[in-house]
Amino acid sequence: TVAELKRNTVLKGTFTTRYLNSGANRCFNIARSTGSINGITVYPNETFSFNNTVGARTEKNGYKQAKVIMDGQYTDGVGGGVCQVSTTLYNALLLANFIPSASAHSLVSSYVKAGFDAMVSYGSADLTFVNDTGYPVYIQGVIKDKSVTFNVYGVPNKYRVERESVEVRDKFLTSEIVDKVKYPDLVYTDQTKVVIN
Repeated sequence: TVAELKRNTVLKGTFTTRYLNSGANRCFNIARSTGSINGITVYPNETFSFNNTVGARTEKNGYKQAKVIMDGQYTDGVGGGVCQVSTTLYNALLLANFIPSASAHSLVSSYVKAGFDAMVSYGSADLTFVNDTGYPVYIQGVIKDKSVTFNVYGVPNKYRVERESVEVRDKFLTSEIVDKVKYPDLVYTDQTKVVIN
């Protein structure tokens, strides 16, 4: 009934991250991958897969070159910024009482605390969760003012979730690049470029 639908479709979890200083290509990739997820319905007992939903991050699929984390450092790669989308969704799912399966980056991301990132790489690392609520789950993705927000709707949560970062990772021996003449490719600062010693 309509009453039952309203009763079982509430905001379960929401999370926002920002990318105020990102370059145009990174902003484009974030918007493109968010658009692929916006409006998705995950039915009871269905498994959501970020990679299956978003698809391969290739130039053929419309993705652009931007900074990515690879082997403990930032480098150029197609689809840079998509991991911020998966990370934002991961945290929204946590707050929505789900237990997603995800992998961490080799470096701590600047947009969330350690332990709350969700690295994705098509064909290897994925972000998944199972809808075990017995009712459909609806996912909304919103891009606004260089921020990405995911809202997860479904049955009311049984518990209130609080997140706490307790993960400690060994820091790389690094030095920050500040020479803009020598390194003119640094067009944003929300992901700090570093040199590993």
